[in-house]
Amino acid sequence: MHLLKQSTENRMNKWQWQSQTPMHVHAVATRYITAQLDQSRQLCQLLCKAATYEPRLEMDKGFIFINNLSDERRLIFFTILEKYYLATESIAFPVPQGFSSFFTFLGYKTLGFDMFMQYVNRNVFELQVDVMKIIMADTDNSKAGIQAKLQMLTALPRSRAKRLLNQWSHPISLMLRAREHSLNILSGVAGPPLGRSQGARRNKGYRGLTAFPSNENMSPLDTFLDLLTAKASLTDIDFGLLIEATEASMEEAMMNAK
Repeated sequence: MHLLKQSTENRMNKWQWQSQTPMHVHAVATRYITAQLDQSRQLCQLLCKAATYEPRLEMDKGFIFINNLSDERRLIFFTILEKYYLATESIAFPVPQGFSSFFTFLGYKTLGFDMFMQYVNRNVFELQVDVMKIIMADTDNSKAGIQAKLQMLTALPRSRAKRLLNQWSHPISLMLRAREHSLNILSGVAGPPLGRSQGARRNKGYRGLTAFPSNENMSPLDTFLDLLTAKASLTDIDFGLLIEATEASMEEAMMNAK
């Protein structure tokens, strides 16, 4: 309100003041936020130059630039940007577009994973889809790597986690999606219609109904699928996903048994 009063004419009477307030408040607020963002961006650029990073001159940008930094330079860069982040947070200033994902990936490459997750859990780092795709691809599929991916996915909002899980090409992803699909059907939650990718696997799914037979010619999978079909229509059940997840689970069990 102080800025609003200073930006209006001193001779404006009460009636004029009241009639112009709503639009004027919006205009002043917009200019104020724009000025904040401009100052924040300029400060960020100065700090980047202090860390010997000049965006206009560097050939590599964004995540590629971070990957190519040496460990020592990466730590210096992270320390500077962390202080910048804390300063903007303390005075409620906006940060430049793309800073959040850049800062998050820089932290991922600089800190140990446990420390990185502490920053995530305290909302310092934001696991947006763009940076999560890079982190998921950068993390190997070793036992520790898979656990790290799952830990990050559980820290995300449900819709974002499902989107990333669908794009993760790994047996664990298949099994998790199959479990959720089965749970939704058994709970009476209507699933989405059979999609294009699911439809391509439909024939494989139906062939899989006779997979893994037991001596009684009725496998546990057959029994489970019969239970699902009793709860939902065939078009609501992704047989391909269920069969693929079952095969992946059995392959993993056999590998662990060796």
